[in-house]
This record gives sequence, structure tokens and C-alpha cells, in this order.
Amino acid sequence: MRATAEASDRAAVVQPVYRQIVLELERRRLAIGISMERLSEVAGIADRAYSKYLHSGTLSGRMAQWRTLQCLADALYPDGLDIRIVPRKGPRLDDILLRHQVRTAAALNDRKHARAWMSEIGRRASAANRSAGRKALGRRRLRQIAKLAARARWRDAGTTAAPAAGASTC
Repeated sequence: MRATAEASDRAAVVQPVYRQIVLELERRRLAIGISMERLSEVAGIADRAYSKYLHSGTLSGRMAQWRTLQCLADALYPDGLDIRIVPRKGPRLDDILLRHQVRTAAALNDRKHARAWMSEIGRRASAANRSAGRKALGRRRLRQIAKLAARARWRDAGTTAAPAAGASTC
């Protein structure tokens, strides 16, 4: 019971400003193509600490100190950086894509999450391909494909009475 309360308390402690800073650092890390371990090494922070800072809302996550965030920023932006605060009205596509990239990167380290995440991506892609395919192929071609598939099913079932070539199965 206590672990559940601690997990919910920790999730509430992570402030949006901190989360945005860490997500910007992650966006830069992904753009450069540097691994989390290499970033930890270059920034001079503990091994595997960066992933804990990135996922600070989880049970094993940690919040970085400002000094540590500065070390990470110095490593990712060697020429320095400027920070702007811009109001937003809703989630932007960049934020959604970044969350997707972060979730994909996190899934690569954990088989259970990787399987669930890749399954979700597959469902989304197949739904998009089906709708795009229907529009691109047209009704007549889709009907021909369905007839060919029905004939193949009859053939694979091993029955002798397959439907005639002109018979409709749909």
C-alpha cells in the first residue's frame, strides 16, 4: 500500500517545467544520435542516471538537480543555448512525435514494454494502410482480391467443391 502511495506522490511532484526541459534535452539527444550511456559519460553524471531523469514520474525515476541539468545541457549544446517560454493552446505535433520517440526509445530497453508498444504501432499502421489501400485500389480491385482469397481458402481447406470462377463469395 505504501509503495502505491509513494508512486502517486512522486508522479505528482514532477512539474511541467522540469518535464519540458528534460524532453527538450531528450529531443536534442535523439537528433544528435548519442546514446544515453555516452551522454552520461560526456556530461559527467552517474551511469544510467539520464534515463531515470527522463522518466522521473515512474517509481524508479529521479529528478535531476539544476546543476545536473546544466551539465546535460552543456554536453548537448556545447555552443550554449537560449531558452524561450512560449504559450501554447494545445498539444503540438512536435510534442506528440517526441512522446512517440521517447516511448519507442524506452521500449527498446524493456521487452514487455517493447512488445506492447510495437503491437500498438502495428495496429495503428495496419488501420492506416487499410484505409489508404481501400481508397487507392478501388471497389473493383478489392472485389477481385476478395474472390482470389476465397478461392485460396477453399483450395487450402482441401475441399473438392471450390466455388466457380464467376460465383460471388462476398
